Amino acid sequence: MIKRFPFHHLSLRRQSIQNHKNFDVVICGGGLIGSSIAYNLSYLGYNNVLIINTHSVDKVRLWKSSGIVSHLHSNALERSLVKDSTQFYKKLHNDGIDIGSTINVKSHILTPSILKKEADYLNTTDLKGALMIEEDCLIESFKLKKYYYTKFMEKNVTLVENTNVVKIIQQPDKTFTLFTNTGSYNSKALVNCAGLNARNIGMSSQPKVYIPSYPCSHHTLISKYNFESDRMPIIRDFDGGIHIQFRPKDSYIKMGGYELFGEPILPEKGNNVNMYNLKPEWNKFNSMLHEFLFRIPFLSNQKADHLTNYAESFSPDGKFVFGESLEVPKYYVIAGLCARGLQSSYDLGHQMAHLIVNGFTPKCMDFFDVKRFIKLHNNKNYLIKRISEATSLSTTIMYWNTESSHLITCRNIRSSVISPRLVDYAVFGQTNAYERPLYFKIQPADNEKDEIDIITNNQKNMNEEVSLFKKPIWFKNVEREYWACRKNAGILDMSSYSKAEISSENEEALNLLQYICSNDVDKPVGSVVHTGMLNEFGGYENDCSIVRLGKYRFLMISPTIQQRRSYYWIKRHIKPNSLVKDVDLTSMYTVLNIVGPHSQELLQSITETSLDVVNFPTVSTNIEKPII
Repeated sequence: MIKRFPFHHLSLRRQSIQNHKNFDVVICGGGLIGSSIAYNLSYLGYNNVLIINTHSVDKVRLWKSSGIVSHLHSNALERSLVKDSTQFYKKLHNDGIDIGSTINVKSHILTPSILKKEADYLNTTDLKGALMIEEDCLIESFKLKKYYYTKFMEKNVTLVENTNVVKIIQQPDKTFTLFTNTGSYNSKALVNCAGLNARNIGMSSQPKVYIPSYPCSHHTLISKYNFESDRMPIIRDFDGGIHIQFRPKDSYIKMGGYELFGEPILPEKGNNVNMYNLKPEWNKFNSMLHEFLFRIPFLSNQKADHLTNYAESFSPDGKFVFGESLEVPKYYVIAGLCARGLQSSYDLGHQMAHLIVNGFTPKCMDFFDVKRFIKLHNNKNYLIKRISEATSLSTTIMYWNTESSHLITCRNIRSSVISPRLVDYAVFGQTNAYERPLYFKIQPADNEKDEIDIITNNQKNMNEEVSLFKKPIWFKNVEREYWACRKNAGILDMSSYSKAEISSENEEALNLLQYICSNDVDKPVGSVVHTGMLNEFGGYENDCSIVRLGKYRFLMISPTIQQRRSYYWIKRHIKPNSLVKDVDLTSMYTVLNIVGPHSQELLQSITETSLDVVNFPTVSTNIEKPII
C-alpha cells in the first residue's frame, strides 16, 4: 500500500548576518547534502554555522529528482548509508511529516509467472525472476530539504541565499576566508558540497583542492496516464539501466535511468551552471526509451508529456567523493553523488557532522574517501571522457572486475616500462589510472578454442568474458599462473605501487618515521621493515614497507591506491621549518617481484653476487649491477 500523510507547511525565516562574519563551520552548498550536514551539526551542538545557497530555498523545487530510495547497491557501505537514512525518513513519516510515500510490500523473489500475474503490463519473456524489496520508498526531495532547513534554523544556524562563492583562501592561522558576491566570511572549518560547482570551487581555493567530479546530463520522461489502481510498484531494470515510477495520485508515469554513455556538460566560465533547464536531447534518450518500451510495451501507445534534461555530478569511478581533503586540513568534501544523493542524504550528513566535530566518522568511509584519487583524476579532459562512461556504473553489475577492466575510456595513461612486452599476452585492468596485467592468455585446448578466442586486449570484448556468475573463462589461465609461482618461479609487475623517498641531512627523517610508524624502523642500512601508519584513533592510514637506504634516507613502498594519501600523511607530520624531504618517486622505478621456490635461482643467473641467505639475508636490500 502507498500511504500519504498531510503536508505540514514549513515556513522558513532568514537571519541577518550584517554584523556576523565569523563562523565555526561554513557550508558551501545548500542542497540536500548541505542542509543535512547543517541539520546534523546543529543537533551535535554546533550552531555557529553558515550555509551558503546559490538560490532561494522557496524557489528551487527539485521535482526532477526520481525520489527513489533503493536498498539494492553493489557495495555494503552505500547499503548501510541508505538503510540508516531510511530509518530516519520513516521516523519523520510516522511522526506525520510528509516527505513522500512509503511502499509496504514484503521482500521476496518472484518467478516470471507470478510476476506476470502481479504486473501483467510487464514484458517478462527475458526474465529469470524478480525481487520485491520491502524497504524501498519514495521521497519528495524538496519537502525533505525544507524539513532540514526548518529544524536547523530553529537552532539558529545562519542561512544566506542567492550567494555564489568566488574564492576561498586558507589563512596562515589555518582558518578560512570565503569571498562571495555578497560579502566575505571567516570560518574555522569548511565543507564543499556545492554539487555541480564543487570542483570549480575547489580549483578556485587557495591552496587548490582537487575534487574529481563533473556534471553530466540526466534525462527524465513524463507521460500522463490515468490509473485504475493506486497500488503500483516502482520498476527498476538494472540490465536496461532504467527505472519507472507510476504516480496514480498525480496521474503520470515518470521514467528515468542511466545512459550507457552519458553526455558531459561543458560548463561556462565561473561557478554557475544551470542544472535545471538543459536542452532535452531525444537522440541521447533513445537508448533508454527503447528499454522502456521493451519492458512495458503499453507505453508505446502513450503520449510523452515532456522530456526534461538536467545535470548531475558524477565521479570517475561512480562512487561518492567524501572526506577531509588531502591538500588542506579542515576542508571537507562531499561531491560526485552520481544522482544517488537523496537516498543517503541523512546519513551522509550525519557522518560528515561527526567528522567535523569529533575528527572521525561512526562508519568506516574509506570506500568513498576523496584521498583515493590522484591529480590526474581531476584533469578536465580526463573527467570529460571518463564521466561519459561512469554514468552507467550505478546499474552495472561489477562481477569480478574490481580494477576497472570493463571501462574503455581513459586507458593506457599510466603503465610500466615493460607493458609493451606484455601487451600481446596480458589482459589489463586499471587501478589508480595505472594499467596492470590481470592475467595472461594461454594456448587453449581444441575443445576450448572457441571460448578463449574472445580474450583480447579490447575492453569491449572483455565484457563478454567477465559478465557472468559461473566459473569465469579466465580460470584456467590464472590456475596455470598460480602453479607456476607455487612450483617454479613467477615475475609480478608491481611498478604501480606507490613509492616515496623520505630523507634529511640529520636525524629528523628518522624521528618522523619513528613517530608515525607503528613498527621500529631504526634498523641497519639495507633493512626492510613492514609497518602500518596509524591515526590517533588506531585506524590505518597506510600499510607499507620502509627500506633504509642510508643513515637518514628511506624509501617507502605502499599500495597503488595509497599514492597521494600516504604522501600527504607524511607531509602533514613534517614540522614547520623542518628540512625533511618527502618526494614522490612512483613513476621513476620499475618494480618486479620474483616469487616461487626457484626465484633465487632465477635471480642468481643475472648477477655475480651470491644470493644465499648469508650474503643476502631476508628482509634486506642490495644494489646490484646485472650481468650484461
